[in-house]
Amino acid sequence: MNATERDQLLQFLSEISRQRLAHKDPVAEQLIRDALAHHPDALYLLVQRALLAELALKKHASESQAKVAASPELGLPLPGVSFLNPSLIASTALGVAIGSWLGGELSEWDE
Repeated sequence: MNATERDQLLQFLSEISRQRLAHKDPVAEQLIRDALAHHPDALYLLVQRALLAELALKKHASESQAKVAASPELGLPLPGVSFLNPSLIASTALGVAIGSWLGGELSEWDE
């Protein structure tokens, strides 16, 4: 692990530690607990994947914002589109899930 990766991991873990959930789906929580209990590397892999997905989404959002800045006509808001704008949710793993659901592909962000 290099210094940049360490800083990114510490920032990611700090953000998670500040969040509290008002409600958790009990079935999902039990499935997650079971998976973590039966696979010794599951937590490590989960954090690694979430952080990689978040970094990819941030990179894509940054590149998209640069393209919009370079093309002013693309910067005009479209009615009804801004609600799920990936740049608004780019800092969360939920943003990755929503982006995937809307048809985004992470593979193009790894360039």
